[in-house]
Amino acid sequence: MTLEEKEKRKLKRERYEGELGALMRTRLVVLISFLCIASFTLSLWSTPATSSVLRDIPDWPTEQLRILFIHHSCGERLWQTHSDLSGELNAINIEPHDATYGDTIGDDTDVCHWYPKFRDQLSLLLTFDHSTDTYYPFGSGIVNDIVMFKSCYPASDIWGMGSGPGDPESCDQSVVNYQATYNALLAIFRANPETLFIPMTAPPLNRDGGWTSENGGNASYFNHWLVDDWALTDTNIAVFDWFHFLANETDFAAKDHYVDGSDSHPNTLACEETTTVFIDWVDDIIIRWQEGASTTTPPGTGGTTTPPPIPGFPWMAIIPALAIALTLGLKRRKAL
Repeated sequence: MTLEEKEKRKLKRERYEGELGALMRTRLVVLISFLCIASFTLSLWSTPATSSVLRDIPDWPTEQLRILFIHHSCGERLWQTHSDLSGELNAINIEPHDATYGDTIGDDTDVCHWYPKFRDQLSLLLTFDHSTDTYYPFGSGIVNDIVMFKSCYPASDIWGMGSGPGDPESCDQSVVNYQATYNALLAIFRANPETLFIPMTAPPLNRDGGWTSENGGNASYFNHWLVDDWALTDTNIAVFDWFHFLANETDFAAKDHYVDGSDSHPNTLACEETTTVFIDWVDDIIIRWQEGASTTTPPGTGGTTTPPPIPGFPWMAIIPALAIALTLGLKRRKAL
């Protein structure tokens, strides 16, 4: 081999090594860019959502829900005549519906009525639209996501503890009968995790109405039990304790919270303050309910399902990237 041929071969090898180095650098840049994009995408996909009711600022539901409120006169004051709970709910994307006097599901609201009502009329509760006895179109699939219910203030006139296991359908107003009613409701509520059930406690009595302090104390005892001991682990059941929100230390209605005289109906101030507190409270309850539904409800039957996170380093992104880089290298080697 002549000196000139050796020099040409040397120059060719140097040119080849330079081109190969440039190719490797380019390939490395492409690989790193691909890995960064893939890893970022996978990190977003693998982060579990906290709820199907996504929270923004402020923390209101972005997925519209429907609430049914079963009530009589005290609830009417809170709902729209002395406050505007229905309007405030609508403003945070919770469509309000209510049933009251004159409706099949709204006529009877004493504590003893709740168990047979939910046992025998649950389908009516879930599909009720508005008074009088108007329901969502049959087959439309529209249902009420939240069912809230309350008894009127006479339900706070509990004469005593009672004895025995209690009767869930007895209208004898004793603590054990009230407890039996709500314990009987548990099986129904637990069988329907896709629905959020909100019992609202009856408001306290006005001392000037001739009610006894003993009966008010019994009501306080029962409502503490309902809040502190009943259904604590059920994410689709939440008690709004209106009784203790309005009561004073004597278990009667605070004087600035009821209508003048002997009337036990909550006044405008009481209803407006309750609306403000309830709106913040129900938002947290909805988040808890939806998070609970996401882990307890099978796919396709309600609630929320989210893809599981991919643990550890994102190998699912690296494998295709390496395959692409190797293929490019082999093609380039053959070309050379």
